Order: sequence, then C-alpha cells, then structure tokens
Amino acid sequence: MRADRAKQLLKNGVYRAIGETASGLVALDGEADRTLRVLMYHKVNDLWPNPTTVPTAVFDAQMSLLGELGYVTVSLDAV
Repeated sequence: MRADRAKQLLKNGVYRAIGETASGLVALDGEADRTLRVLMYHKVNDLWPNPTTVPTAVFDAQMSLLGELGYVTVSLDAV
C-alpha cells in the first residue's frame, strides 16, 4: 500500500471516529468550546488479528493527527 493511501485511510478512520463520537453531543449551557468529546479504543496493542485492536503505531498516528487538527488529548486520569 502506498504511503499516501495509508495516510488517507488513517485520516478517514479518525474523522469517522470523531464524527461518530461527537454526533449528538452539544454543551448543555450552549458553550460549544466546553464540550468534551470522548474517543474510546477497546484495545491498543500489536496483537493481531483482532477487529477491536488498534496497533500502537496507528494509535500514535491518530493522536498526532488529532493534535494537528487542534484537538487537545488528555488521559482518562486527567478527566
């Protein structure tokens, strides 16, 4: 698979996950900037094949892309 195709597939996956996660979420007080969006992963590891597992390299790439898009990622403990 070409690198640009792999990058596009990764972006599509992140956009889809963000869209599905964020759909229907609105701030109750009308302040959209304060809305918390949660992106959940069932498993992040390099054990394959498992349809609910995201390889660590893909996870790292997705977190980097979210940062590039302006999202601030935090750990569960930070919330």
